[in-house]
Amino acid sequence: MISELDDHGFADTSETRKVAVLQDTIWQVEGIKPWPFLRSSWTLTFDGTSGVPSNWASLSPSFRASIRLKDLTTGRRIMPVLEEEFDDHVGLNYTQAGNAELYYFGDANELSVWPIPASGTTMRLTGTRWSDAIDASTTESGILIPKFFHRGLIVNGALQRLFAMEDDTELAPVFQSYQSAAMDLATEALFRQQYDRRSRVRVIDPDSWDYGDVFWAGPMLLNA
Repeated sequence: MISELDDHGFADTSETRKVAVLQDTIWQVEGIKPWPFLRSSWTLTFDGTSGVPSNWASLSPSFRASIRLKDLTTGRRIMPVLEEEFDDHVGLNYTQAGNAELYYFGDANELSVWPIPASGTTMRLTGTRWSDAIDASTTESGILIPKFFHRGLIVNGALQRLFAMEDDTELAPVFQSYQSAAMDLATEALFRQQYDRRSRVRVIDPDSWDYGDVFWAGPMLLNA
């Protein structure tokens, strides 16, 4: 990709600058959507003294956003809430112990569940991650974005940034439009992974989530 930037007139730009611009573009693309290629899962462990997973510090550097959290002891999904909603809900019972019902993200994007689960409880967190930083020696396979979209999403985005740095108000918007078109194509190609059957979404009011003996299944895709 660096050679492609050179081919567009940036051979005199330092390699450090070009790598930095490519990195900015990669993380920009990753931050726009919960792309399938960014999905990952983590096993969270608890020590019985805190709602924060005991292994959260080792997981959080690459963590970006949650998709769902499931208690592997009870088999139940845990409901996400905003921190202020959690604060309103619990009253003064911050240290209440029991089967987890809620999770939220607090200071420094730290995940916490409530009530505090027992020691030995494990949960599976499914979500999206950030990729590792690149350098000048990073190969095609070292980038999580599928190779089919490296030129469309990364190179075009980097060229838009580089031309903008040169105050080239004619070419910068051109490459921005190229990247935008590639984004639309990637969205269709990567999120729609089957054409075998049509799907429809059955909407369930999240305010009616039942945390008694009923497992909340969440929005379900049903065959039309």
